Amino acid sequence: MKIIKSTILSIIVILFLSSCSENKDNFQSTNIKLPISSKNINKKNYKVVVNQLKDAGFTDVKTDKIEDLVTGWLKKDGEIESVTINGDTDFTEGQEFPKNAKITVIYHTFKEDKSENKETKDSTQKKDKNTKKNSSSSSVDTKSSPSSSKTSSSSTTTSSSSSQASSNTSDTPTPSETQVINPDNNPEFASILKTEDPTAISNFVQKFKGKVVEFNGYIAYFNPHGNYKTRYDILIYAGDYPGPDLASPGPAFQFNDVAPTSVFRNFSGDGIGIGQNIHIKATIREFSTGELFILDPIEVTER
Repeated sequence: MKIIKSTILSIIVILFLSSCSENKDNFQSTNIKLPISSKNINKKNYKVVVNQLKDAGFTDVKTDKIEDLVTGWLKKDGEIESVTINGDTDFTEGQEFPKNAKITVIYHTFKEDKSENKETKDSTQKKDKNTKKNSSSSSVDTKSSPSSSKTSSSSTTTSSSSSQASSNTSDTPTPSETQVINPDNNPEFASILKTEDPTAISNFVQKFKGKVVEFNGYIAYFNPHGNYKTRYDILIYAGDYPGPDLASPGPAFQFNDVAPTSVFRNFSGDGIGIGQNIHIKATIREFSTGELFILDPIEVTER
């Protein structure tokens, strides 16, 4: 009898320990270590911190702005006021939170000029109205004389031949379609490098997906990709490095899951690092749900 009781008790203990181990594994798999601390984020630019959090694997990162800047002397545009994680503003680097923790990054910025937006909207509406008016006035009476009908038929034939020739010509790629896109030869790309509008960036990516772009930028942040030690996710902004904890206006570019030794060429000293000014040549891959402009690097050189 004692042997039976001892056996049952042993089975219960084993099942309990197995359950604890499984719960621990589940906890570790759904929790992520914070890459930031609440004590050293106040002077940082919100874009840098948002991308650090998203790169770490957090899936519910949102931003909220305080439009209180007038001159931008005391506080910089984009400077963080606070970060809340599940409503808590006190946390330390390395502390673990669920990957779907609700994170809000609150930052300072200038008040949006609504009058300018209204003028732009009114101008667009006026332009559309004029276009409709011109379209209406340019309509042609279909009741014409036999001679004019003959002339119209001749014009149609000529127009058809012209369209066919144009179609044949368009089948051959023009130099502008095959060349590398850069800010000098593509005004649209030059504009994108200065905007943070996700809709404009997404539209550009959809239009030029798979094309090669080339521009100057700098490394803002990088961290290991997953559990790899030689592969990284590298955050990049256009322009020159503005200084620690600051960010240039424009999209947050990312090289995702790359081995630096395969694409970073001719780097001197200790190699690559945060703040390094670089020249990028890469292929447009996608605009992610985390609002990252993903590039597949072809070649990156020091500058």
